[in-house]
Amino acid sequence: MLILGETGTGKELVARALHAASPRADGPFVAESCGALDESTLLSTLFGHERGAFTGAHARHRGLFEQAHGGTLFLDEVGELSPRVQAALLRALQEGAVRRLGAEGLVTVDARVVTATHRDLHAEVAAGRFREDLYYRLRGAILRTPPLRERMVDLEPLVARFLAEAGRPGLPLSPEVWAALRAHPWPGNVRALRAEVQRWAVLVDERVGLDALSEDLGPRRAPPPRAGGPRPATPGRPARRRGGSGDPGGLGGDGRQPQRRRPAPGHRPQHAQTEAQARRSLNAWPHWPCRAPRSTHRRHRPSK
Repeated sequence: MLILGETGTGKELVARALHAASPRADGPFVAESCGALDESTLLSTLFGHERGAFTGAHARHRGLFEQAHGGTLFLDEVGELSPRVQAALLRALQEGAVRRLGAEGLVTVDARVVTATHRDLHAEVAAGRFREDLYYRLRGAILRTPPLRERMVDLEPLVARFLAEAGRPGLPLSPEVWAALRAHPWPGNVRALRAEVQRWAVLVDERVGLDALSEDLGPRRAPPPRAGGPRPATPGRPARRRGGSGDPGGLGGDGRQPQRRRPAPGHRPQHAQTEAQARRSLNAWPHWPCRAPRSTHRRHRPSK
């Protein structure tokens, strides 16, 4: 069985519900994220290894297929598997047996395999990044978990459940907060909603208002005024319209660039000095008399 859906839509919860409603409910439910482990570690985790199979293998280890015998094995992020692990997984599904790393014989296993991914495996097969035979082996039945933005009818029950889990059941929310929650696209889906509710449980005392929402949910707040900005107009005193410290770029109150005075003909700025003026200013600087230190070495006098 293959479960498709965006990140945070609760694919593992769907897999657990399928396990609880199946004849294998009395068996174990083993879950693993394939994207969290590197290739060699994932091979050892899935299929196990014998003692001395590699450096650090001090004892025999039963893989997840053996641990899930008689129950359900849930493999999340199956679209992240490397080609080597894909080939090993396909062989285990076809034969119903696994070979531990470093072992000689096969171990028969009986586990229901449920996989999940947020990727489009059909597109991955077309791009050559996922085995086509493994894709058809996994897609015996396909379930799609809709994102939270497409099932807003579940918003209030989810908030109530998460508040109860956080120890704050019945915490009221203002109508503005409910409107903000329904208008949010929720790219993180249910996982992001849970994190937001847990944040309220810690920070809010009586009622959740707009000021308690996180930055991506709450209204955009205007930045505080800068120090040294333009003073507000007082009665009997006109407001400043020319550029100043609070008028970036020297624009006036009407947004137009103020006109600058042109220098008179023959006018030279104060900071512009000729080379002769600079030399005279240097010569006018007082030079204190000083004597070079007398050498301690004797002068060499030529012999007569």
